[in-house]
This record gives sequence, C-alpha cells and structure tokens, in this order.
Amino acid sequence: MKEKTKILIAESEQIIADDLQLMLENSGHTIVATVSTREEAIKKVKMLEPDIVIMNIYLSGKIEGKSTAKQIKKFSKTLIMFYSTCKDTQTINDIQALTDTPVINPNKLLFGLDLEK
Repeated sequence: MKEKTKILIAESEQIIADDLQLMLENSGHTIVATVSTREEAIKKVKMLEPDIVIMNIYLSGKIEGKSTAKQIKKFSKTLIMFYSTCKDTQTINDIQALTDTPVINPNKLLFGLDLEK
C-alpha cells in the first residue's frame, strides 16, 4: 500500500487553509499541520518533516513566504509549492527562483480565470 503524501499548509487566512485541507484530504493526502506564520511553518517543518509545504506568498499580510522558504531550504529538502493571486511580476519571479515548481494562481487553477487581463 502506497504511503500518503504528508503536506503542511502555510496560510494566514483560516477559511482558505480549511478549504485547502478539505480538498487535499479528499484527494487522499495527509495534512500534518496548518500554520499561519513564518515561525510556525519553520518549527513544524523541522518537527513533522512533511513531503510538501503548500504556502501562500503572503503570511500574516506580509510577503513572508520568500524568507520562510529560504529558512526551510537551509535544513530541509521538503518540496515547497507557492500559490498566490499576487500580480507583481518581480515578486513572483523572486519566489519562483526558490523552488522548482511554478507559483500557482488559484483563480486560474480552480476557476479558469485570468484576472491579469
């Protein structure tokens, strides 16, 4: 039997974190924790060793995803996936330089919307 993917969600908006958790659990994944701050994310990655961290670029209203990912990369090989509705190209490019995965726009992913046009 294949082991379920362990995922940590880093999202400061509780309703969004809850929705993500429900969607991922319904897809057969295990959510090991949801956190809302940079400090919590770093602590939980060290403690729980998830396979994936799904992180909003903005934690607690600030662009803290970038610094959080840099810290996590210092001690862990955990895959970090970002999502954001951010339209600032420089921010997106800076974030994408930290990971091998694209920054996902949930509006495009879930609803097919391209709000940048």
